[in-house]
Amino acid sequence: MQIPLLQQLVTDYFHISVLAIEKNDFKASLNALAEVNMPLTKLGQLIDDNDETLKHFLISMQEDLLKNRCLSESMQSRSIAENLLNEIVEDPSDDSAFIAVWNVVDLLRESVILTREKDIEQEAISLSKLASVYHRILLIKSRAKEILMRVMHLAKCLQPRNLGEEKWFKRSVIHTFSISGGTKEKKEDAEKQKERAKYLECLKPKLEGFKG
Repeated sequence: MQIPLLQQLVTDYFHISVLAIEKNDFKASLNALAEVNMPLTKLGQLIDDNDETLKHFLISMQEDLLKNRCLSESMQSRSIAENLLNEIVEDPSDDSAFIAVWNVVDLLRESVILTREKDIEQEAISLSKLASVYHRILLIKSRAKEILMRVMHLAKCLQPRNLGEEKWFKRSVIHTFSISGGTKEKKEDAEKQKERAKYLECLKPKLEGFKG
């Protein structure tokens, strides 16, 4: 009786994690993934080497749980990045604001890496937010453009789904047009540095409306 019970527990926690991810509730997903460790480990200890069905179940579940963990941690990193940006909006005059923005970049990069080859849309969401930071705050248009190209490629991979109402897609389209139709990119790195040197003065207006 012990093995079927453990299998059911593992399956139940997995489904809780899946539903939580669908609702963007990374905390609930991570809680479920923490709870599944005990029955999953115990099940691995009880497996008979000749039981191919159970071995397949265990390997398959381990892979699925790892994917869910990556997606949940990606959402968590993105959430931390968004909260940090909100703090910068509240007090853009803080001397640490510029450093904080680069911390946001690192968190969003981590979020992208965790989703890569696991979930196309979640990767696109993280990339679109990263592009926004480069485009609207750091003023590094060339990097923003590179990231947006990747977002648009991922969007094509999601066809024939209609993405017209998705915030991340609309944001990326707006930024793409803004970069393509805007002023010419800076020719010299020195000019880019000059722009960013004024960063703390103009940080607040550049962050207005950034939320959402």
